[in-house]
Amino acid sequence: RACLRVIRHNIALLNVQERCRVIPGDVHAVLPRLKREGAKFSTLLADPPYGEETAKKILLEISMCDIVDHPAVFILEHSKQDKLPERLNDLKLLRFKQYGDTAVSFYEL
Repeated sequence: RACLRVIRHNIALLNVQERCRVIPGDVHAVLPRLKREGAKFSTLLADPPYGEETAKKILLEISMCDIVDHPAVFILEHSKQDKLPERLNDLKLLRFKQYGDTAVSFYEL
């Protein structure tokens, strides 16, 4: 996909390839696999399909999944229609930005 090429290109431009891992796929399948692998991350980004309260479900999964090095930041792209909590378990909303129909929420863990 074009977006993956852009992400990988930007990582290369920043010369941080050794510190980044791009994992395309369905977050509901990827998170359990990463947990089994014992993976740990300080920054996570998710851009799931909009609708069906997907963003809320992913927040809950991230808050309960042991793949985070604390402190960490979780960046979630979602519909501006989604009403996400300011706090959920260890997640605390740091910043919210809206771009047309799209919103981006930044959470601290």
